[in-house]
Amino acid sequence: LAFRRVRASDKVVIMCGVLVNLALQAVLLAVIRFDMLNNDFTGERIQEMINWRVEQGHAKDNLDAASGETLLFKLCSLQLWSFEQADYQEMSDYLYQPLPGWLLSTLAIVLWVLTVMVEFRAV
Repeated sequence: LAFRRVRASDKVVIMCGVLVNLALQAVLLAVIRFDMLNNDFTGERIQEMINWRVEQGHAKDNLDAASGETLLFKLCSLQLWSFEQADYQEMSDYLYQPLPGWLLSTLAIVLWVLTVMVEFRAV
């Protein structure tokens, strides 16, 4: 680097910080690109799901007399074999996939640790 009054060890720390920053930003962009941009559910499809929940999921006609479970309860506990179950499974897989959850948590912790390090260094 072109800093004449900065020690060599500080230059190394600055370069490591820049590289860590670039890596964190690349990982964040990759998570957003691969796991958060695709949405297969249009407004019309969501409205159909809401109507199905109200009209079918909680309907008395679809109540299991033996167990007392509603159709919606069976859907949420993955006991149905239907078109609605496939949609619910797709939403569940999107919401609970491992990559965004653990990777974003790790990014948040690393950024927090780096912020704490900056605060300690300022003291």
